[in-house]
Amino acid sequence: MSEGGAFAYISPADKLDAACSTINGIPGVEWAYYTTGEWDVYASIKSADWNTTMAAIRSVDGVYAVVECQA
Repeated sequence: MSEGGAFAYISPADKLDAACSTINGIPGVEWAYYTTGEWDVYASIKSADWNTTMAAIRSVDGVYAVVECQA
């Protein structure tokens, strides 16, 4: 199992709430949050299939970039 996290950068800002909720529902994502006023969502990931989890995060509406922090 791979552990770590990812920062998903979202634009425009009005997609933040929906993107964060969607990312929270992705299998392998423990939790996700964002700080009001910022453009990114941090997701804590514990996944047996890291690549599938990351691909799902990248496909969320509004996500334009993802930076992995794999442990």
